[in-house]
Amino acid sequence: MALLRLFLALMLTTGWILILDKPHPLGDATLPPPGRFLSPQHGFWCNAEPVRPSLQRIELTSARLHQPTTLIIDRESVPRIYAGHPEDAAYAQGYVTAMLRLFQMDMSTRSPIGRLSEIVGERTLAHDLAQRRKGLYEAAERLAASWEKDPESGPLLRAYVAGINDRIRQMTPSEWPVEYKLLDFSPEPWTSVHCAAFYLAMSETLALTAHDIPLTNALKVFGQETFALLYPDRNPYDDPVIPSSPDSVAIGPDSSGLPGHTWGYEFLTPASLPGIGSNNWAVSAGHTLNGHPILCNDPHLTLTLPSIWLEMQISIGQQHAYGVAFSAIPGIAIGFNGDVAWGFTNAGHDVLDWYEIQWADEGRTRYLLDGTEKEAVLREEVIRVKGRKQPVRDTVRFTVWGPVPQLEDKDGRGVSLAMHWLPANSLDPMMPSVFTRINGASGVNDWLTTLQRYDAPMQNGIFASRAGDIAIRVSGKMPIRGHSDGRTVQPGTDSRFQWKGFVPAEENPLVLNPAQGYVASANQWSTSADFPYAYTGIFEDWRGRYINEVLRPSRSLTLEDMMALQNDNTSILAREAIRVLALRADTFRLAPSELEAFRQLISWDHRFDARDRTPVLFDLWIKQLDSLAWDEWYALKDSLPLEIPETWRMLDLMVADQDLAWWDHAGTPARETATDIVTWALQQAVARLMALDTNSRLTWGQYRKTYIRHLARIEAFSAPDLELGGHSSALNAMTATNGPSWRMVVELGPVVKAYGIYPGGQSGNPGSPYYRHFLPLWQKGEYRSLLIYPEPKDIPGQQLHFITFQPQ
Repeated sequence: MALLRLFLALMLTTGWILILDKPHPLGDATLPPPGRFLSPQHGFWCNAEPVRPSLQRIELTSARLHQPTTLIIDRESVPRIYAGHPEDAAYAQGYVTAMLRLFQMDMSTRSPIGRLSEIVGERTLAHDLAQRRKGLYEAAERLAASWEKDPESGPLLRAYVAGINDRIRQMTPSEWPVEYKLLDFSPEPWTSVHCAAFYLAMSETLALTAHDIPLTNALKVFGQETFALLYPDRNPYDDPVIPSSPDSVAIGPDSSGLPGHTWGYEFLTPASLPGIGSNNWAVSAGHTLNGHPILCNDPHLTLTLPSIWLEMQISIGQQHAYGVAFSAIPGIAIGFNGDVAWGFTNAGHDVLDWYEIQWADEGRTRYLLDGTEKEAVLREEVIRVKGRKQPVRDTVRFTVWGPVPQLEDKDGRGVSLAMHWLPANSLDPMMPSVFTRINGASGVNDWLTTLQRYDAPMQNGIFASRAGDIAIRVSGKMPIRGHSDGRTVQPGTDSRFQWKGFVPAEENPLVLNPAQGYVASANQWSTSADFPYAYTGIFEDWRGRYINEVLRPSRSLTLEDMMALQNDNTSILAREAIRVLALRADTFRLAPSELEAFRQLISWDHRFDARDRTPVLFDLWIKQLDSLAWDEWYALKDSLPLEIPETWRMLDLMVADQDLAWWDHAGTPARETATDIVTWALQQAVARLMALDTNSRLTWGQYRKTYIRHLARIEAFSAPDLELGGHSSALNAMTATNGPSWRMVVELGPVVKAYGIYPGGQSGNPGSPYYRHFLPLWQKGEYRSLLIYPEPKDIPGQQLHFITFQPQ
């Protein structure tokens, strides 16, 4: 009996061990092995960090180092690197980035090249297949190989990667970020391919959209005349980044070469999202109160926890740079040093063209070009999927144009599109060292020399210096298209539609020390229409105009003025839309509550303030107006992707043509005019608001709500339901998911004064007091002082880590 009890006890214990050591499915998710996850020695308990940590002194050695290097993490968890060689600084940056943000680095480099299913399972397989079919894994491998061979970028990148890997090797499973324990996987060694993958991820966000396909459909469905009316080449009211230039060249869509059918593709690339963009401006010394140039920058991106940015100082000898860095690229991307400040906004240029492929065989291994057959290059993609014993295998076809992401449209027709995308092609191998070069700039020539070798994605680089220079340059390769402007799908059978090269780097649009006393950009058109090279893209219609409206008459600007401008909730969209409401609404048709709403909108100050109720009414009205104006478009949109005309064009046409045929609503027997549509939209908005807000207390912040999600969509690690002001058309370009990811203001006087903030914290660990410690200040529109400390001894207060790296 005793032996039986012992046997049963052993069996029970063994069973519990097996249960506790295996993952368990729960709906669509999988629970981690509970034994390991709950283990006091290795589990999530180990990720809790003290509120008041004590100083950790560490000394490490590495064969990668040229000289001793010091890394200090200060009381705000800001890394400060002191190195004597650029490669040593890159090593330390890689090390500390992995120390603070390892899981973020992992996720942000898996997603673009289709490797999420390895850790998540079936839920992300469709995403991974789409990324592989866009050729992004192949592009990352090719770019990394090119970067490695460059005499400047190669050593820098290898040092950066070595720092990451040394940190990973030093970590025990108990020190792994909690997300690894939740998802039950382990960190992998880092390579330069990871860095290239991150670069492609940022390029996807900023420069990979699919407007060509819905525009092609619109042209085919509605014809050339309507297309020209509703989709003009540019907004004539735009206030461009760069002033006029002579000898313009204009190329329109060549409809004679278009495919003879519409496209019903499931989108492999997104349309541009409201709130993805940025603002920047620099004001000359003559226009500021203190007589010093001021530079401001606030990039608008998808808001996540951890933040896309990591704040840090990098000192190499006597060169000290401070600002924010990406989690997989060496150097400080946006920041300042003792002499200059720099920043970027997205330029919005179209650097992606789609080409229809005609296959010459049933196996789709050969295609037609200029009347001859060409062999497609076939690449097998192997995707490991968590929970599957065998990997998923897929074959991607590459043509002279680029990869073919999808062989058939969603209706099963055997037609294919190939994509030609600049960031995946023809890149200067110096790209990984761009930020490190800019970090050491002492004047405008250093900055310009570096940007002339910057390729993609297209950016408006901005600059200011203590010497008094201010400048802005449209930076990156600008394709020269010969036979069409690239707005619509091109025939892949005709090589005349290939790009003819790029605008010479020395001819990229540039303004240096303009007479107006400032330079500025907010994703609007780069130049006026008379720029000698044709280009197209997705450009913002409102924010750039407002910046110019404020800065043009100003002469005594201060740092406080600049901070207030970055947080400004005023919208020119709202102002111009309300003018249309005042012009076209028929107040005689309005019920008392609707008339009160009309008066409320007419008297509104056009500010999307968090505690104001009027922006809610405006948002409901403008959405209803868009829906009623383009009802034919929305009726087709589910079956056929169509580009909806831009809001500025809708408002412009409502003023110009009361009886435009497109205002007629297909669902009614009467023929509607602009007045009918505007009035009807207001009545529907009021009804909708009354249903939403029975107590008449709903504010803009409560209605819109901003959600900062954790990268792995773990709700407990997210920041939901933030009640904030702002709008995608305001300088404070807040949306439900996007917004100012970093606000920076720098005054370049004898002593540089800099301020900044971002929504999150320095640590990627949800169990750390530094996970979201900057978020409350950011929510209130406040800033932190950004201070450079030239020597480690200058850093005040309690430090968190003091790490010394010695050459081996």
